[in-house]
Amino acid sequence: MYDASTVAIVRKCFSERSSSELCFLRPHIAHDHICMYYVKLSFAEDLREFDFDNLDAIKRNQLNDEQLKTIDNLITTMNLTHAD
Repeated sequence: MYDASTVAIVRKCFSERSSSELCFLRPHIAHDHICMYYVKLSFAEDLREFDFDNLDAIKRNQLNDEQLKTIDNLITTMNLTHAD
């Protein structure tokens, strides 16, 4: 698997009563050990989409002039392109 740059897609169950997990195994070879990385994948029903309000539409998220000037000042002072 390592030489072919491939992974294994596997399904894992701890017991007959437990739900299965979809995952992939990726081989890893280091100078002192050989192992397989185990990465859990999500089933389609595990994924959820959430709708959030637009942050620009909420008044409490609007910056006032003082806050905008403070942010501009912060960005200016973080500029490292000019040597002192």
